[in-house]
Amino acid sequence: MAVFDFKKLSPKNHFTKNEIKVLFFILGVGGIGIGANLFSSWQSSQNKQFEKTNIDSIFTEIFRTDSVEKNILNSSDSVRSSYLKIESKTTKKDELKPGSININNASLEDLKRLPGIGEKIAERIVDYRKSVRKFRSKEELMDVKGIGQKKFEALKEFITIK
Repeated sequence: MAVFDFKKLSPKNHFTKNEIKVLFFILGVGGIGIGANLFSSWQSSQNKQFEKTNIDSIFTEIFRTDSVEKNILNSSDSVRSSYLKIESKTTKKDELKPGSININNASLEDLKRLPGIGEKIAERIVDYRKSVRKFRSKEELMDVKGIGQKKFEALKEFITIK
C-alpha cells in the first residue's frame, strides 16, 4: 500500500502539511454526507407504498364520502359498536342537567360524570362527606383537595345540596 507523500504536493500548491490534512478531512466528510443523502433518497423512492393494515382500510372506507356518521352506522358491527362506545364516553358530561348531582349522596360514578372530576377527586369528595360532614353549601366543595376555583366554576351548575 502506497503512502501519500505530502512533501511532493506541498511545494506545488503552497499548502502546509496540516492544511492538506484539513482539506482531505473536509472533502471526506462532504463525500460521506453526499453519499448518505443519495442513499436516503434512493431508499425513500424504493418504499413509496406503505403496508396497508386492516384499520387503514376501515378508515379509508369511512371517510370516502361526506356522511361519516352514516358510513359508520352502516359499516360492520365491530366498527359500529366501537363508534357508539366512543360517542357515549364523549357525551356523558353533555347529558348532565343543571342541579342534577346532589353531592351529599351521589355515588362515585355520578361524581365522575362532573366536568374535571376523576376517580381520585370523586373518592376525596366521598371521604370528605364521611369524615368531616355533609356539604352545607356548594362552595364548601372547594375544601376538598383538588377542587379549586376554576374547577368549581366548571361544575357548580351541575351540583345541588339537599
